[in-house]
Amino acid sequence: MERFRSREPLRFGFGEPLFRWSRTSRGPVDARKVLPKVNIVKALVIRRQFYRNISSSALAKLLRESFPCLEMLRDERWLAFNRSSERLCSSEDVLDALPAKLRRLHIYQDADSDFSLPRVRTMRGAESVRKLAAMSELEELSIAPNTDAWGFLLDFFPMLRQCPLDKLPVLNLRRLALDCEILKEPRAAFEKFVLITTLRAAAAAASRMPRLETMELWKATPSSATLFRYSTKNHESKITWRINWRRIKCDHLWQGELRED
Repeated sequence: MERFRSREPLRFGFGEPLFRWSRTSRGPVDARKVLPKVNIVKALVIRRQFYRNISSSALAKLLRESFPCLEMLRDERWLAFNRSSERLCSSEDVLDALPAKLRRLHIYQDADSDFSLPRVRTMRGAESVRKLAAMSELEELSIAPNTDAWGFLLDFFPMLRQCPLDKLPVLNLRRLALDCEILKEPRAAFEKFVLITTLRAAAAAASRMPRLETMELWKATPSSATLFRYSTKNHESKITWRINWRRIKCDHLWQGELRED
């Protein structure tokens, strides 16, 4: 039970006993030991069917020392069972170890209503991913539901922008999917203003992605869902807005082609 669904994550504690009740130790851990490089590995997938979690420090060590040629990472680790495991398995701690050659990054931490801790949305991870996208060859990116899109779009909000839009870095992204907490039915004028401002920030971000094919911002709850999609094909751009908010009383779909004013 200690190892069920990330309660006791796998670590590189080579000097620790294999079981808690063991009285023998394999010797002290050599912190200077470097893992061998395996340049042939191009992709790493951690499926959610693998219930035994992996600590972020162990995963970061693998990425930094063994997989310098990695081009795709799909992280589907389960959300932590307790606070101790949450600190050990935070996906945000892995971002700094990602290789510059990475092209596809997908992070989705699944949750179990009976065993997982409640989701706590943060922007720190999204900010780190945005910096990674600006300094690497990243082409495809989807971020876990507990990481909010605001962190990724922070530099593109007009009131927060510290330099002109054309001075912001160009991103090589072709596909982008972000979970955005603000995409929900507005109940006040201010919430509607924030929603519109967020979509304008997303449009500003798209203007700095010349290779962009699809951008999706979405928000889902047990009772509603919202999707904003920007797509381009054959040099024609299209926006899709789909919602099923309570006041709408049905699924609402709007699509339209973009044109220059």
